[in-house]
Amino acid sequence: MAIELKIEQQLLRNGSLLKKNTKFIFSPLNELFCSLHVLQNNDHNGMLISWKLEVNSKLDMELINEIRYFSPFYEFGVPSFLIPGLSHNISNLQEEIELLKTRFSGDSVQVLIKTFIIDRKLKQNNFLHSENTKWEWDSFGQKQDSLLDDLLKNPNRVLTRFFNFIEWYNKIVFDVIWKKAHIEDTLKYEVNRQTNRLQSSGFSEIIHTLGNDKINWTGKKLMLYQPFDEKRYISTNDRLLFIPSYFIWPHLSVQDIDKGVAITYDINKRMIQQANNTNMETILQAIGDSTRIQILNFLQQTENTTQGLAQLLNLSESTVSRDLNILKSAGLLSNRRVNKYVLYRVTNVITDLIPSFFENLPNEYLY
Repeated sequence: MAIELKIEQQLLRNGSLLKKNTKFIFSPLNELFCSLHVLQNNDHNGMLISWKLEVNSKLDMELINEIRYFSPFYEFGVPSFLIPGLSHNISNLQEEIELLKTRFSGDSVQVLIKTFIIDRKLKQNNFLHSENTKWEWDSFGQKQDSLLDDLLKNPNRVLTRFFNFIEWYNKIVFDVIWKKAHIEDTLKYEVNRQTNRLQSSGFSEIIHTLGNDKINWTGKKLMLYQPFDEKRYISTNDRLLFIPSYFIWPHLSVQDIDKGVAITYDINKRMIQQANNTNMETILQAIGDSTRIQILNFLQQTENTTQGLAQLLNLSESTVSRDLNILKSAGLLSNRRVNKYVLYRVTNVITDLIPSFFENLPNEYLY
C-alpha cells in the first residue's frame, strides 16, 4: 500500500523546475515531536530502545500525563501547522518555537484547530481501519480525545499549557539527547548534502541516495509506502519538502502542506549502512594525518575558525582550509556562521565509529 504522487508532465519535462520545487528542511521542532511519538510507541524503533528505557525511568507522573494528553499532536505524524520550519529557514529549536507561538494568535487559532481536527480524523481512518497494518497502530486506537475537547472549549488555556509542556520536555529530555547524539549537526549535514546533490545530480539521484525502502521513484511517480492507498497529483505550483529525522524510523511520515507534501524520512538506518561501507574508507583516510588529528582534537574541545586553527598549529590558512574541507567531506566536521566568522566543530561520526578516539589525545586547549 502506498501514497502515489503523480508528477505533472511539465515538471517531468523540466528538471530544473522539479529541482526548484524540491527542498530539504531542517526542523528541530519536528524532531522534538517525533521523539515524543517514539516515547508513546512501545513497540517500535529498536534503534532507540535504550534511550526510551532511560527516559522512562526518569520521567515523573506529571510529565508522563502531559505527554499522553498532547499525544494527538504527534501520534499519526506531526501536522504541518506545527512545523514553522516548512516555510522559514530555522537555525535552532527556540527560534522555531517562537515562530509557532506567533502562529497561534488572533483569529487564526480557530482555523488551525478545525484543520487539525479534520486532519486527525482522516489519519485515524487511514491508519486504524486497515486490517493488514492493525498490529502496527493498535496501541493508538481508542484514546480519549480530551485534548480536542479542551481545544474547542478554551484554546488559549490549552495552548499556554502546550508551550509550557514543550519547554519542560525539552529541558528534561529532548535537549539531552539532542546534544549527546549531535542530532543538530547530523540533520544539518544531511540537509546540506542532499541539497547540493539535488542541484548537481537532479531529483532522481537524490531519491536514490536517500536509501529509504519506503520511498521509490518510478520516473513519473513518487511512491511513499504507507499502511493505506492514496493518490495525489503534484502540479507545478506544489512543493516537495523532505525532512530528515533521527527519530522517525521505522515509519515514514507524509503530511499535506499548503501547495504540496512534506515527507519526514529516516537517516539513522542509512547512516549505519553507509558507515559500514563506502564512507569508512573516506573517514579512515581523513584521520590518517597527524595535522587533521590535531584539528579534530582542538575542535572537539571548542569551536574555532580557519584563522584561529592556523595560528594554533603554526600553519598557513590555505593548508588548514584544505584539511578542514577533507574532514568536512568525510562528515567529521560541521560549521556555522556567526557574523563574519565561520566556526567549525566536530560531529558525532568519529566517536560513533571509534568511541575512544579522543581519550588518548591531549585534553588541553590553548586559549
